[in-house]
Amino acid sequence: MKKKLQLLLLGLVFVVGILLDLAPIRVPDGIDKIYHFIGFSLITILAISTYISFFGKKWINLFLMSLLIFGGIFGGISEFLQKYVAIRDCSFQDWITNLCGVTLIVVIAFLNGSRERKKIESNESQFEFKDLPINL
Repeated sequence: MKKKLQLLLLGLVFVVGILLDLAPIRVPDGIDKIYHFIGFSLITILAISTYISFFGKKWINLFLMSLLIFGGIFGGISEFLQKYVAIRDCSFQDWITNLCGVTLIVVIAFLNGSRERKKIESNESQFEFKDLPINL
């Protein structure tokens, strides 16, 4: 049930993001960058969490790279679509902000996974079978 709920939440945030992207809302320039960054960061966090709940950490690095690519493409498309919405404008800076939100979360997830792998490897290398009282 948790998996389905996570998938539903990811889809809901994704749809709300698209609707907000296409809504004719005027936001001051400095504030909209914060909204873009938080929105894309949130979607990225939910995407990583949903992936891990379905597949574990198998192929997580490939998924993180895919998120960077997909985040860049989706961020660009969302900015391009604003060109056709009243009182909204397409902005290269907003696209960069979208990409920064995705990139920050992906880098944090990658570094966290690398730290966990190094910790596991160091624990495994400290334990040697010759220390066991049983002859193997």
